[in-house]
Amino acid sequence: MSEDKEFIVVADSTDIELGQSVSLEVNGVQVLLCHTRDGIFAIEDQCTHANEPLCGGRIDGNLISCPVHGAIFDVRNGEVKGPPASIKLRTFALEIEGTSISIEKPEKILSTVPSLGPGSFPPRRA
Repeated sequence: MSEDKEFIVVADSTDIELGQSVSLEVNGVQVLLCHTRDGIFAIEDQCTHANEPLCGGRIDGNLISCPVHGAIFDVRNGEVKGPPASIKLRTFALEIEGTSISIEKPEKILSTVPSLGPGSFPPRRA
């Protein structure tokens, strides 16, 4: 493992089937591990369009679609590939040793999505 960055063991690769994802909390951040033909990637489990979880979204190749409004993101780099989102996702470095998956400890931030900006909706009210 890397010595200048802190990595945390979070999952076993045998628990994430190809084309599936697993959501987990790491250091107060919801992270989505996505298993594609190109490998396993970690993104923030929050659509930048409407603050909804991406868990349960369809994975096609290296793209994941938001299950709520259909925004499309590249799981390898977080880039937006389809509307209505316009802000890229946070991604997290992974280390895989055997079947053990470790993630670089994410920094908890208040919000990656502007409360009222282009391509976003105000938070839902209870």
